[in-house]
Amino acid sequence: MSPPITHFIAEQSNVLTVWHCSILEGMLMEARSSQRFPVTQRSITFFGAYVALMGTILLLFPNQVLPFFGLPAEGEVWIRLLGFVLTCSSVYYIGAGLLQWLPFAKWTIFTRLAAPLVVAALIITQNAPWHFASFGIVDGLGAIWTWLAIRSDIRKAS
Repeated sequence: MSPPITHFIAEQSNVLTVWHCSILEGMLMEARSSQRFPVTQRSITFFGAYVALMGTILLLFPNQVLPFFGLPAEGEVWIRLLGFVLTCSSVYYIGAGLLQWLPFAKWTIFTRLAAPLVVAALIITQNAPWHFASFGIVDGLGAIWTWLAIRSDIRKAS
């Protein structure tokens, strides 16, 4: 007879395994469905490529980029870490785009629309130079493109 805590952990592990399998199953079912979202796919995949490019530049060449945004090129590790996080995030965007995973595309709209607001707040409170506006603008425009793409694909599918 196993101790109660061991039994509890085993039950929780099984629940997590089932949960992970159902998520993957849902992704594969969505990817295999007959309904396709080509405009949305382009939007998300393109944005993923942009994020990959930005991440790679910040990871490998931060000292060449930072002065352009009014930041000193001090060789701090945080900017390289941000580049790595962006590069990892790009894998999700590109993968979801290639799979034409519509729920992911919808989720990204909210976070990408928040980016211009956050950047604007940072600039207004003088916590970021005005050069940072370009990041917020690109994210906001990308979100609008994805939103319009989803509407277009759904309209064409009906």
